[in-house]
Amino acid sequence: MANRYKLFTAADALQPQPAIQWIIENVFSPGSVTLVYGKQGAKKTWLMMDAAISICTGDPWLGYPTRQGNSLIIDEESGRRRMGRRLTQVLHGHNGNEHTPIFYTTLENFNLQKQGEIQSITEMIIKTDAKFIFIDALMDIMPGADENAVGDVSPIFHALRTIAEITDSAIVVIHHASKGTGEYRGSTGISAAVDVVMKVEAIPKSPLVNIYMEKTRDTEEFQFSAKFEYTDDAVTWTAEAAPAPGMNKKLTPAQIYVISFLRNNGPQDTNAVESNTVGCTPATARKELYNLEKMGYLEKIPGNGGQGSRSVWAVTLDGLVNMPDYIPGFPDGKLF
Repeated sequence: MANRYKLFTAADALQPQPAIQWIIENVFSPGSVTLVYGKQGAKKTWLMMDAAISICTGDPWLGYPTRQGNSLIIDEESGRRRMGRRLTQVLHGHNGNEHTPIFYTTLENFNLQKQGEIQSITEMIIKTDAKFIFIDALMDIMPGADENAVGDVSPIFHALRTIAEITDSAIVVIHHASKGTGEYRGSTGISAAVDVVMKVEAIPKSPLVNIYMEKTRDTEEFQFSAKFEYTDDAVTWTAEAAPAPGMNKKLTPAQIYVISFLRNNGPQDTNAVESNTVGCTPATARKELYNLEKMGYLEKIPGNGGQGSRSVWAVTLDGLVNMPDYIPGFPDGKLF
């Protein structure tokens, strides 16, 4: 009776191993499964659509080289009209046309708890020769399952990994973040089952988006930022600093208060900042205004009253990039 498995030895492991043939350098590789998560409105779908089209056209994605290939979107959330409209905008942003090798399905109700559905998706990837596939969203392909139960999520990700290996493709699954903590919803088994965990965080009242590579099996963890620009005709993403200046700096509660207050209320004078303190004293807030200016996170600009009017404080681009989306110790993680 033939064995159902193939057994390898140390001699096999010691053979020269091929280098990783990145689909997007240092981000997505063949045979990998990635979880992309973020809060509602974080532009996760837009970001992955841009990655898909970048691969189709061979354009760099946010400064990272791509290996040109076909892409496939499995949409279970947007619907045909919205998906078609969005995809048109992203294609225009890359000067794509009807020959751009992007394929998509929409609202097909795929269920990866069924072996026949796993086979259907595998066959679709082979048919389209797609090397980058993203699925929107996780809970839509496991209807009725409990995202908090390891026994429910593990078979889904095992199926995705098998598909990725068979098709030599990178599979990305979009998921949602908890409203409370800002971390991904569900079992810790989700993170254990994937190769990459990518958190997408939109900066409020700003076109900037921070991307955190929280788990990576083939590189060091890193962060980078992007700028999202939207018009009725086109959507474009451009790279910001990678990583953004100071993204790894820890801010004090008083510094978080100051940036958050100015971000949410616009430029304000010193008295306004001191009069609305949360989590710190007015004196500490005043001191941090000047410290944050030295750090490059705030700037002083003339007031609106003309010559002689009091100057006001405003948040700089670096201040917006470095402001955390979730603030421990405050209700719902928010100061305001």
